[in-house]
Amino acid sequence: EPHYIGRRAMMNLNVAALLLFSCFLAGGAQCESNLPSSDVDPATVFLQMNEQLSNRAAAFVEPRSKPLAPQLAQLTTGRVLQNGSEMRVETSNLIFVRIPKTASTTGCGVSRRIAAHHGLNGVFDRRGWPSKTAVLDPKLVTWVPEPVVFADHGVLEPEHFTESASPVADLLEAAVYPDRLPRMAAIRALQLPTFLWTVVRDPAKRAMSNLYFAFRGRESLMNTATKVAFLQTFHPNVMFRYTRPTAEATLDDLFSTYGLVGVLERFDESLVVLAATLKVPLSDMLYLPSKEDGCKNEENLTIIGHPSMDEEPQVVQDLLNSKFRPENQLDYQLLDRANQTLSNKIAQMKLKPAINTFKDLLARAQKDCDVPGQEHDPIASLSKCYYSDNGCNYECFDKYDAESRASCTWCD
Repeated sequence: EPHYIGRRAMMNLNVAALLLFSCFLAGGAQCESNLPSSDVDPATVFLQMNEQLSNRAAAFVEPRSKPLAPQLAQLTTGRVLQNGSEMRVETSNLIFVRIPKTASTTGCGVSRRIAAHHGLNGVFDRRGWPSKTAVLDPKLVTWVPEPVVFADHGVLEPEHFTESASPVADLLEAAVYPDRLPRMAAIRALQLPTFLWTVVRDPAKRAMSNLYFAFRGRESLMNTATKVAFLQTFHPNVMFRYTRPTAEATLDDLFSTYGLVGVLERFDESLVVLAATLKVPLSDMLYLPSKEDGCKNEENLTIIGHPSMDEEPQVVQDLLNSKFRPENQLDYQLLDRANQTLSNKIAQMKLKPAINTFKDLLARAQKDCDVPGQEHDPIASLSKCYYSDNGCNYECFDKYDAESRASCTWCD
């Protein structure tokens, strides 16, 4: 399927997004005529390949001006819920907007766990969706009835995600799939109410994490020049553009769309707020850390830890603290607002005792449900997972459900 060059790219995220660059790194014969010799500095190659990457990406990304299906305009009965007081999980759709490199695998697993415990459809499907009329290209979609959980990559406003950038950003950030899910037009076409949540993190740390992820399996090619080249070609404000409901949306619009914007650096606190908002027990939030150093990932590559920000070369630190920061001011504002909102919710809902309870429960459950052997095999081959490496060893965590529900003070 030549049109579906992006199908494999999306499954492999960043490395496949850097399609030609990755081909060079792998020494692929089919790319040799288009690539410089292998003794060229990798940072130089990175910059030289940018135009070719954009051209190949443009061949995959469909035109931004393509109109929505006519039937879609007639199906705008769904409501987006900002808080749990208006909803019951069992009769609402749950959508996790999965920003790359923000603990998104873990967030997907938690979303699927909530869905599994409350009768939502799509738990075991990569991209389950209810309405064919709301999907432009359904080849990746599994048709399931509402209520549904959707926990996979994809921006809310795909038509303008790269309006001021190269089309390659769609692939680098796993942003726009052929089905265009979970865009807001499709969400509003759903019949049942919908609860959206997401997780953000420090923009500089996310950018560096994305870089190291792109070079997984080729760590020897990483050097200071490569890092500088990556940051110089980095498309700004990815998290804001990924999560905004419309091209004209402000931060206020964004936060009025989401039921929760969690923070990676306060991940467990974010999960307690999510549980209290949805009125589900804390056991629904249990998870195993994903993609830990020394473990095999879903591609059977060993995950190698990368330096902390303080350990990066000074030129990289200077770039992140100077040019990078003002260029990504919307992402920094998004993070600040998420932290402030999270703190306010914790105070208003009096959740500090629940946070301590959850941390104790999580520590016990993770110790009990740890999956040995991950240094040799991916966790999905060693335990039952909802999908791929999402929500692994969930049957072990289920043992804590009765205890958690019995002590739940907000559960229906």
